[in-house]
Amino acid sequence: MKIIIKDKKLRKIIDNEDTRNAIRLYGKLRAEKIYLRYSQLIAIENFHLLLTQRVGRCHPLKDNYKGFYSLDLDHPYRMIIKPKFTKDEKDLISVTIVSIEEIVDYH
Repeated sequence: MKIIIKDKKLRKIIDNEDTRNAIRLYGKLRAEKIYLRYSQLIAIENFHLLLTQRVGRCHPLKDNYKGFYSLDLDHPYRMIIKPKFTKDEKDLISVTIVSIEEIVDYH
């Protein structure tokens, strides 16, 4: 899939493969998980597969995060993503663009 990263710091870290800065900001384990989830998102074909194969325990969110999905990092942190629908919001197979919104502990 194609990935859009909203957070400027995170985009810079991932685009430049700046692992040193990633570890400084997020810690070693979380930084490793961020890179792992990013590579998994790139490798997967569409959003439907992401959900059905349970990559990172991907699951939909509700309330303030309605329309967003969560991928596990290190507990309790999550990578919040949002699928970019082309036409029908129920057709997850056609979704090939995902936006990484933030890394957060929403619990």
